[in-house]
Amino acid sequence: MGTVITLTAGTLVVVITGDGVFEGCTYDKLEGWYGLDGVDLALVTRPNAPGAFAPVQTFPDAKAISIEGQYFGASRADGLAMRERLAALYNDGRPVQMTVADDRRTTTREVLVAGISLPWTIHQEFKFSIDMQAADPRRYEAEVGARTGLAQPGTGLSWPIVWPLDFGVVGVNGRVDVSNPGNTETVSRFVVSGGEMPDGFEIVNVTTGERLTYVGPLVVGTTVTLDSKTRTALINGSGPGSRYLSSPEWWSVPPRSSIEIQFLARGAVIGTPRLDVYTAPAHY
Repeated sequence: MGTVITLTAGTLVVVITGDGVFEGCTYDKLEGWYGLDGVDLALVTRPNAPGAFAPVQTFPDAKAISIEGQYFGASRADGLAMRERLAALYNDGRPVQMTVADDRRTTTREVLVAGISLPWTIHQEFKFSIDMQAADPRRYEAEVGARTGLAQPGTGLSWPIVWPLDFGVVGVNGRVDVSNPGNTETVSRFVVSGGEMPDGFEIVNVTTGERLTYVGPLVVGTTVTLDSKTRTALINGSGPGSRYLSSPEWWSVPPRSSIEIQFLARGAVIGTPRLDVYTAPAHY
């Protein structure tokens, strides 16, 4: 299908195509979208000994990305209009969503525009370049959702025993698998809704034992979102709720693997609360 670049700044959407297309907005170069650079190794020279002290883990820096392309306009007025649209991608310094759809997958990251070059010409065709920086060097696929209800014990065998045997209500483990097929770690967003839990809830990483404990009440019609990326809690999408987090142990989902998450109530339950987990596979 070829590779298509889409830049979204608020309501403005600019689509840039490649692969020898000579119509509309096209690109010749896409630099920095793949791979990683600027890793700070933080090596410390060993005094009076060969080598250096190495950190336990290193991390990549912000990522520079650039596009070089051309616009083939239908008229001089059309070319001038596209110049203004490209310049508007600066978005008054706010983040711009950049999406690249290639022959393997579609990935997205937020970027800040550092510069837009539009050399002057009297013709309807012109060259342009856009320089950007991504604070997060990872690129993400679309979020994948998974859902579970609360963990609930079964009632067991009824007593006194009668025939036919009645084993009661079957228990529910309240667990869901979260996967990351990407090549670097990612994090999840947890959304709790439905029912009531006056004493809050816990979300447990069964693999490691780490917990996110929310001690605030969940009432009917309310959603609580725990965002691992920002390490915050929001009530109904915007209200601050981080004050209800009790010593949260945030975790990430390793690359090319999955983890098991369990949803637990901290006390009484009314109705049927549910947990939705959203995870975007991440790539360098």
